[in-house]
Amino acid sequence: MKTATRQSCRPTHRAAGFTLIEILIATLAFAVLLAALNSVLFSALRLRREAVQRSDDLDTRRQVRQLIEKDLRNAILTGGLLASNVVGTTGSEGAGRADRLDFYTTTGRVSDQEPWCEIQRVSYYLESGASVSYTTNAIGSTLVRAVSRNLLSEDTDEDTDYTPLLRDVESFELSFYDGSSWADSWDSTLMDDTAPTAVHLLVTFVDDPWREWRIPPIEILAPWTVVPRTTTDESTETGEAGGDDQGDGGGDNTQPPGGGGGGNQPPGGGGGAG
Repeated sequence: MKTATRQSCRPTHRAAGFTLIEILIATLAFAVLLAALNSVLFSALRLRREAVQRSDDLDTRRQVRQLIEKDLRNAILTGGLLASNVVGTTGSEGAGRADRLDFYTTTGRVSDQEPWCEIQRVSYYLESGASVSYTTNAIGSTLVRAVSRNLLSEDTDEDTDYTPLLRDVESFELSFYDGSSWADSWDSTLMDDTAPTAVHLLVTFVDDPWREWRIPPIEILAPWTVVPRTTTDESTETGEAGGDDQGDGGGDNTQPPGGGGGGNQPPGGGGGAG
């Protein structure tokens, strides 16, 4: 009896620490919380990266648009050595068009370091997507701007600067307006050095599956500023014709308003004579 009483009165002590079930529950809760935070963090980073890429693409397209419009609005055609022709050809590249435009414009920067005038030869065309440095998509092309400042050089390739403007281009389309209708191609050498009245340019981009948005196309409609070709004989004839017209007009202006109507006397004059 005494032994049983002593054992029943002995205090029981629980071991310190967590059970295995408590540890598993805490680990599971921490994993769920970490996964939620990870999802929110990566979503925020993805949205930020997308916003930055969209902003960069928008700035690039706006700068390219301004550059093309500036070149087109300052295009010239004299028929001479420094602005001989305007040539626009049409072609195909995959599912889209790959046109090319060669013309002269007065957008060159004049500086003391380069002995060139403001007239430069500019070409717009598509470069194949095989160039890894130009494009990020194998099925897309790159819009390239080629500029030649030394117009008197025989080696045009050596004196030409090539600048990639837009990547992942699907189609580059050109249309030329002659005053009554639109044409897909133009060659001023076959039209007595005649330039188009306006040009329409359309650039579309490929639908990249890795990009989460579609790049909108670029569309430009710009008139052309044309400088006609004049020679010394034409200028002389124009000056002589203008001088004759001015001389004839001056003789007519020296006559009094009523000089040609001598037989028609005003009523007051007839009364005085009587």
